[in-house]
Amino acid sequence: MPTAKDLMTLSYTGSGIQAQTVGERILADAAMRLTGTFPDGTPTQPAAFVSSQSTVLVGNQTTVNAAAPPNITANNLLVAIYYCLSSTATTLNTPAGWTLAGKHDGTSNFDQAGVYFKIATSSEPATYTFSSTGSGTTSVSIHQYSGGYNTVEAVAFNPTSSTSLSWPSVTATGTTDIWVISLGMGAAAGNGATTTPSGFTARENAASTNTLAQTWDQKLSASGPTGTASSTKSNSFFGELASFVIGISVLPPVAGYTSWYDASQLSLADGAAMASWADLGPGANTLTQGTGALQPNYYKTTGAYLINGHPAVRFNSTGPSFMSVSTSASQPFSTFAVWQPVSAANASNSYIVHEGGSFAGVYYTASPPNGIQLYFGANVNSGLTVTPGAAASVAASVNGASSLVSVNGVNSAALSPGAGGATDIGLGQQNAGNSMDSLYGEVLFYPFALTAPQLASLHTYAQTKWGIP
Repeated sequence: MPTAKDLMTLSYTGSGIQAQTVGERILADAAMRLTGTFPDGTPTQPAAFVSSQSTVLVGNQTTVNAAAPPNITANNLLVAIYYCLSSTATTLNTPAGWTLAGKHDGTSNFDQAGVYFKIATSSEPATYTFSSTGSGTTSVSIHQYSGGYNTVEAVAFNPTSSTSLSWPSVTATGTTDIWVISLGMGAAAGNGATTTPSGFTARENAASTNTLAQTWDQKLSASGPTGTASSTKSNSFFGELASFVIGISVLPPVAGYTSWYDASQLSLADGAAMASWADLGPGANTLTQGTGALQPNYYKTTGAYLINGHPAVRFNSTGPSFMSVSTSASQPFSTFAVWQPVSAANASNSYIVHEGGSFAGVYYTASPPNGIQLYFGANVNSGLTVTPGAAASVAASVNGASSLVSVNGVNSAALSPGAGGATDIGLGQQNAGNSMDSLYGEVLFYPFALTAPQLASLHTYAQTKWGIP
């Protein structure tokens, strides 16, 4: 197996060398600025708070030209917390270029709060315009986090005028998420002091006359409900407490995928049936299943249906369970899946990834037992296996007589599975005779043949993210 030295080059600047090796990846705390590259030249992307900036305005304001945080880097996550205390009912508008994660239109003293996010480009402006339909005392705090493709996963609000502060619980879907809590307020008798909630780090404390904007965050180590956070304030006020989770996860290290499905970025109830699975890639190829009895289920807390403690989508063995989307691709193309067979393969063999045509795809076989097979016009066994109950990275580079399969970083010899193309992307089993119980963590589709170094970097990525061997 390749070592970390073979797979990437790393360097750091800054003080406080506090790093550890995890699954051939190096993770560092915020005291380091860690950089590096995978074999295909893609940079590593450690998750960390980077910078923040607040703009606080007192009086009858309908527009805020909010200052950008310093040192913005392309592909980092920007999160804006917009607060308005108005004397009349008002609505916060979503600023151009930002996505609304959640907002609360208050009824007590017309307090309003909204959380918005965007992925930074290489040319961000110096200010962003936030506006509301009514005027009031306002603040906008913008925070920057590194870590690749990111989103705000869950948002909850608590309007309050008490000196005892309680931020609501939200649910983290990943084990490297960051929990952010904030306070936006207006007071008649000064700002007073706020105690730092236990376990949190202060990120922003901006004030103007009788107005305050504060933010704290905490790096999580487990998925699931965060529980509540509490603090105290020395004076009474009218304000909003916002609580939300940022999903911090690196992008797949090999660029160029057209479709990306990631169970760790889903925000659903444990056991929820899935009629669709959104494509995080540029292809917008959302997987769907309109028939309730055929829909898979999402799990994030039921231990038997998790992948090494991580959220997963389960395709059940009690009958056909299948999701797909029509697509069109001629060879060469590739798939990469983090996948776990809960049971042994069906006697008729079972799909890992279905790719249309005449039963084309990547199979889990009963003969040879637990084997991986390709079929795009001709059946070929890879000679590689996946043990039932064990999660694995399973990749297929489909390119005529130069095709190959890779399981947990081990590549097969060259295979010749035929010249057929892909007419869909499908997960699970569409026929009762092929049904089996299996879990999916992540699936990628590439419109080209993955090389050996690219397969190695994808496996290392899956080791770190999903805990596979």
